[in-house]
Amino acid sequence: MRSFYRRQLVMMVSIMLVSFTLLAGAFMLLSYRYIIGETRDSVKRNAGYISSFTATYYRRYLSLDVQDEFYSSYVASIAMISNSHIIVADGQGRILYATSGGQFDNLENSALPEGIVSQVLNEGHYNGMTNLGGIYPERRYMSALPVSNQLGALTVTQGMVLVAADASNLSEMWTATATIFFFSAV
Repeated sequence: MRSFYRRQLVMMVSIMLVSFTLLAGAFMLLSYRYIIGETRDSVKRNAGYISSFTATYYRRYLSLDVQDEFYSSYVASIAMISNSHIIVADGQGRILYATSGGQFDNLENSALPEGIVSQVLNEGHYNGMTNLGGIYPERRYMSALPVSNQLGALTVTQGMVLVAADASNLSEMWTATATIFFFSAV
């Protein structure tokens, strides 16, 4: 009788452990994909807002004055609200404006990597993980869009906007989600 009880107990505990492991794995994978997807969508959306605003600024004033208080405060506000970094560059990839942080003090004469610049100009966007050729000390999720305007039938690309989200924030969010799952499961 005891051996039958032990076999049943071992089988039930084994089934519960396997089920819990599969559930935990599926939850972790799905939550990680969700967090990455939300960050990617947010970064793309913010790049679109700033690209559109910069294109409108070009149309209205025929040049981009990054020292203009209205322009810089709008871009800085989006950066603060979204907890991201924003870089505005000209059509050749020279950085014109970058959002807050001590690491952006001397970027006026810096340039973006040629591969990213050519992809934005040729394909109309860039999305991926990069440190921008050493501009950032760590890799960040980056989304870039061109700043384009229509001049009659001609589309003119006047620059590009890059929005970067810190990848460590993604890991922190995922770790917090995993912790909540494991405490509730226990």
